[in-house]
Amino acid sequence: MKVGVIIGSASGKGSAREAITSLAARLQSCEVAACGGAFGCDEIPPAWQGLSSDSSEGYVENLRKTVASLLGWGSDALICIGGDGLASYVLDAMTGRGKKVPLLGIAMGTINVGPVVAFKTEDIPALDISRLSLRSIDAVEVLVDGRHLAYALNDVVIGNSFLGTAGGEVVNLSARVLLRSGEKLKIDPSPHIAGSTFRLSKNGAPVATSMAQPAQIIVSPLGKREFFGRAIAGVLCNAAFMDGAAALGLFDTVLVKASRPSRGFGDTARSEHLLFEKGDRLEIVGLADDADIIVDGNPYAREGEVVSFRFCPDIAEAFAPPDGSRAGQEEIVWP
Repeated sequence: MKVGVIIGSASGKGSAREAITSLAARLQSCEVAACGGAFGCDEIPPAWQGLSSDSSEGYVENLRKTVASLLGWGSDALICIGGDGLASYVLDAMTGRGKKVPLLGIAMGTINVGPVVAFKTEDIPALDISRLSLRSIDAVEVLVDGRHLAYALNDVVIGNSFLGTAGGEVVNLSARVLLRSGEKLKIDPSPHIAGSTFRLSKNGAPVATSMAQPAQIIVSPLGKREFFGRAIAGVLCNAAFMDGAAALGLFDTVLVKASRPSRGFGDTARSEHLLFEKGDRLEIVGLADDADIIVDGNPYAREGEVVSFRFCPDIAEAFAPPDGSRAGQEEIVWP
């Protein structure tokens, strides 16, 4: 088996060197390749083949070129050492080239939800890639003014902040500042993401909502592993019985942030869910200036007026841990 390795050295944990050393010992029966530069390592293990990758462009373009080099080399599988955002970028780059090779994610990001990022660094010493099973992965495609933007394996968040690691803690970071300057600026998430002309439609037909201006919008595939049939989950409690569905949620408070919720204790927090499946297309118009797009933790500038979502079943395959456990998700202790 030919295995390509992609290293997010700037991921939340920032300890890729130790993971590479441990991984090299477990891949001795495979042909392994990695690139130099931003998504490779300065010292490639002696048994691995080093590939060239142009690092003169920005972050995303460099990653696309790294994926292209590894696929051109003939990778039968790709290992991503990083977080959910790295896995999302890799999927997008791979799909854009019309390829579908299995992905294996080793958790070194901020949250590590999965489904690709399914292994912890402490799993590496017992890793045997030849004996692992594969599972199919769904995603939600995000489009702006009809143009493809990204694929979300976990969720799409409409807002002005994303969860990132700064100073060793999980904080809310400005999406716009990171995109413009590459700097990490801690901010309070804005609830002002929808304007007075906010509208939601499904397959061209308007969808009536009781929430005229939601504070946050989240869109997510509904994988069976993600939900349990608890009535408190509302309509989503049926997700465990559905194949091939996704959901859009409107919320009157910001849920994705590194702090306790501001609503729900002294007063009620409201949510509305709209389900959709393959063949459906959701569209949102009337978003405000603070409405950027966060896909699996990766910030994108919203350069357009119409944001659309499509459900894409079985878009990728990922290696599953032998014990069937979830991703390398760690418990989050809110301040």
